Amino acid sequence: MKKQQLVVRWEHPIAILLVAAYLALAALFSVIVPVYETPDEPGHFDLIAQLINTKSLPVQNVERPNYAHHPPLYYILAAIPASLAGVSDNTAMPQLKPDFSWPGTDSPAVAAHKTAETFPYRGRTLAIHLARAVSVLCGALTVILTIAIGWLLFPGQPEVGLLAAALVAFNPQFLFISGAVTNDGLVIAACTGVLWQLLRTLQHPERLREWIFLGMWAAAALLAKSAALVVCGVVFLTWLIWSARRKSPALSIKSGMAVGLTFVALAGWWFVRNQVLYGDPLGWRIYQQAWAEVLRVVPLTVRELPSLYDIQFRSFWGVFGWMNVHPGSWLYAAARVLLLGGVIGWIVALRTGETRSFTTLQKGAVALFGAYIILQEAFIVYQNTIHNSSHAQGRYLFPVIAPLMLLVAFGIAALFPRKYGRSVLGVVSVSMAAISVFILFGVIKPAYHVEPLPKLSLLTVPHRTNVRFGDMFVLEGYAWEMHEADQKIQIRARLYWRAVTKPDFDYSVFVHALDANSQMLGQFDRSPGAQAGYPPSTWQVGDIVADTWNVEIPRDDWQNGVRLLVGVYNWQTGERLMESSGSDQVVLDLK
Repeated sequence: MKKQQLVVRWEHPIAILLVAAYLALAALFSVIVPVYETPDEPGHFDLIAQLINTKSLPVQNVERPNYAHHPPLYYILAAIPASLAGVSDNTAMPQLKPDFSWPGTDSPAVAAHKTAETFPYRGRTLAIHLARAVSVLCGALTVILTIAIGWLLFPGQPEVGLLAAALVAFNPQFLFISGAVTNDGLVIAACTGVLWQLLRTLQHPERLREWIFLGMWAAAALLAKSAALVVCGVVFLTWLIWSARRKSPALSIKSGMAVGLTFVALAGWWFVRNQVLYGDPLGWRIYQQAWAEVLRVVPLTVRELPSLYDIQFRSFWGVFGWMNVHPGSWLYAAARVLLLGGVIGWIVALRTGETRSFTTLQKGAVALFGAYIILQEAFIVYQNTIHNSSHAQGRYLFPVIAPLMLLVAFGIAALFPRKYGRSVLGVVSVSMAAISVFILFGVIKPAYHVEPLPKLSLLTVPHRTNVRFGDMFVLEGYAWEMHEADQKIQIRARLYWRAVTKPDFDYSVFVHALDANSQMLGQFDRSPGAQAGYPPSTWQVGDIVADTWNVEIPRDDWQNGVRLLVGVYNWQTGERLMESSGSDQVVLDLK
């Protein structure tokens, strides 16, 4: 018997490359965005920590509001790797700012960050990054499923599925959310999986196993987040329409039972639990009491809708942090051009008759996509009649990001002859990936300037000292350079300090320049970090802070040999901290 050979077409390695590029970018977002600087991340992680510590599902609490109103699937999945790191060690965690207001203050940071939370991670910080990795993988599943849906609907145009996946994978906001501790990533992936499985089921409705798989996907979506009620409704409506057209009562009953019983068996317990604990299947009444501060106090008016849609549009493409880091209007202008191209492409396809050759499945899918997008938007509007403007965020539209981008991708592809399909795919993919990289390093990273240095910064310090002053400071090392100006030599020394314990006072550091005969040539005194607004009393345990000191000396003295003496003292009393060898100063060799 002749063995069947695996045929690798051009789109297969492109798909692998696209998913790999997404994974690389999402991982970068998850590492570079500081801990807690994504919406609701502290609350989401608290649920994971509770699961690990108590081995039981959290319960809603009116006195101490938590996120227990969310279904538990994401938290269970994230708790598996997070438990390997442990969540009992809290020393490396950033300190939440008590005066921070959602969605933002003058500073975008919700927390005061420190050296201890940087790589290599440990304790709860490591657990958070492992939980973020689960979100990254959920995003990868969404990208893969988007490709699968595109290839299922347009087998003759594989570039449509790939282009749609690129529009998903390299959306800056999608990357930002995919690198955060949040259940959004799982519900997006699960809703996309429901859509993929629904199309497969419509291809072979006589196979009961397809309906069972559909029930499994729907249950996973609802156990990820309650927003999946919309996609579950889409499944039910699709089954009703299909049953009415099929006119086969026996098959309709069997298929309905297959999907319905599977869903109830896997997800029904969540509603029963809520009913027992809170008196209603969604736990809505106690949620209203616990989270009264996010509920509307005045009804939503028609006049507010344009503002809410503007917030939704911008944050669908890129509003970062806690809705307080903005990349600029250029991103939204580019997004409008992209969407306009998709609309024009559909007009061209309709006028040229390209859509007339659509199969029954393709026509049904377009109608299904449109209905799902409209229902999801209606659900968001409904949520905004209950909640304040924080529920206008674009990420709440991400459960329909795959069908939305598939429609856009088909429209863009229709603008160009088929032979240019790969070129269009390449240009759009590379451009969007480049935009996301720029936003990460040019917009998000600078917004969170942190004065304490990362742990790895000490690896590049040319002169290591490891001298301890008192029980609070360690001089880890120094770097220096000299500059000539007229008859003077300027010595610029950069000192690297680490806090052993939290300093109890804004101690000063002196830097004295001595000649070969130990005569004073110049000096400089200052609290390290004070110029950057981070004096010692604000340091946390483990913080590494570097400060630069400039001392000018005569050129002749430099040629005869110069040393720097460094010490730490209380500027109010003049008392110096003793270093580990018993002296009150250390000599820095300038060689």
